[in-house]
Amino acid sequence: MVELFDWEEQEAEINLSWSSVEGYLNLDMLEYDERDPIDILAEWYGVDPENVVLVHGAQEGTFLSLLALKPEVIHVPRPNYPLIWEQAMELGIRVEYTGLYPDVEDSVVVLANPNNPTGKYLELDEVAEKNIVVVDEIFRPYVTDEPWVHENAVVICSTSKFFGFKDRKVGWIIAGRRFAKRIKHIRDLVTPTPISDAILVKYAYRNYDYIRRRTLEIVGRNREILYRLNKYFEIGYSPHMPIALLLKDGLDSMGFAEKLYREKDVLLNPLRYWGVDGGLRISLGKLDTGLLEEGMRRINEFIEEHGF
Repeated sequence: MVELFDWEEQEAEINLSWSSVEGYLNLDMLEYDERDPIDILAEWYGVDPENVVLVHGAQEGTFLSLLALKPEVIHVPRPNYPLIWEQAMELGIRVEYTGLYPDVEDSVVVLANPNNPTGKYLELDEVAEKNIVVVDEIFRPYVTDEPWVHENAVVICSTSKFFGFKDRKVGWIIAGRRFAKRIKHIRDLVTPTPISDAILVKYAYRNYDYIRRRTLEIVGRNREILYRLNKYFEIGYSPHMPIALLLKDGLDSMGFAEKLYREKDVLLNPLRYWGVDGGLRISLGKLDTGLLEEGMRRINEFIEEHGF
């Protein structure tokens, strides 16, 4: 298993490690779009259907994109989603790290935008003019409704994180034609095209305004609780993300998270998994806001017992 996933999947009474809004939508609650999912996505992004590739999820989308591009080296801003560099290294691709805004040229840049874990959103036009950009934009709907495409970009997204479907997801890639054709070829070699879960696209964009309103209401309620009950951390937050950072200079994030879990049964994500330290990532996506309230109470109690 991936180390981050091993951590997140531990049993905890108060699990605040997840980065998505908890699934709450059944399909029978929603209206349905009769069109083909590829046509729906092509219209949303303003591209031709040939630029759309359906996949099972964003992780698969990144992996297939790296396989298709076959770069010798990629540049990854840090902190960033650790599966980016872990996938690359499994494929024998060398990874070089940059600052949050990648100031490189004639390279392949791979990143999550908005950033995971900071939530910061980057304007990538200038980066894409100088490089090939592979971007996991799974958090984009929290920040903006405006899609981003570029002839030098491979844009990856899915219905997880934002749309709130229960126990199901589908992903997609929007890419320039020269990239999309190669990615489709690699996909067809190694994995079947999503069939049953592709239907989620028919619901996601037909009900987009309703889903966005409901999702941001959930995040907003949890965000208010975090700011109200936080006593000891600097909060790092970018509207309207479903995650926030609890920051403290010099904090051993792994040591703090492990001891908090053992003593208080509260699971937070140590930032060490993202290649930095000094803080923890906390979820703002729980339907039951009482979980965050109780979690913050236990965190405050833990700090009062041990200090930092």
